[in-house]
Amino acid sequence: MRALNSDLHNCLYGSFRWVRFLTYTTKKTKNPLGALGVVSIVAFLILGAFILEPTANQMAALVIQFGAYLILIAYLMTVVGAFVFVLKTTKSILPLLILALGVAILAFIIYKTFSPFPAASFSYVVFGGGLWVLMGVGLTLVPTIRSSMVDSSLLVITRALYGGSSSPL
Repeated sequence: MRALNSDLHNCLYGSFRWVRFLTYTTKKTKNPLGALGVVSIVAFLILGAFILEPTANQMAALVIQFGAYLILIAYLMTVVGAFVFVLKTTKSILPLLILALGVAILAFIIYKTFSPFPAASFSYVVFGGGLWVLMGVGLTLVPTIRSSMVDSSLLVITRALYGGSSSPL
């Protein structure tokens, strides 16, 4: 039993070490250096995979598609987040209807973008973008990162305006 506890402690300590690295922010600028470094390295690796394409036009098309897919998902997540925020804070019907319309429009655009699933080389971009989004969402579920986000100085204004813990996290 003692060995099991020791192994569990080592496993958790090792995982918290990388979480601490991801949530490290500089004291002067408050930038999350660890997270920015990891995102930059992964982005360059993904772009490096696109360089293996036979023509420059194909590579440019794949990079543009990758960015467009991520922007669509970012817009959708932003509008859904705004919907939840308005629902939790004001409960006004008109902003909720406008945001629901925005979610419906973005969902339709995403559906039409992927309804005939893209062909071979473009499907890799879809899977890469999906993996990228899942990594981001998955990181927010890690308790240490989640608590760092909730305690972020960026949310001070929101807490001051709406009182208490109005964070959806």
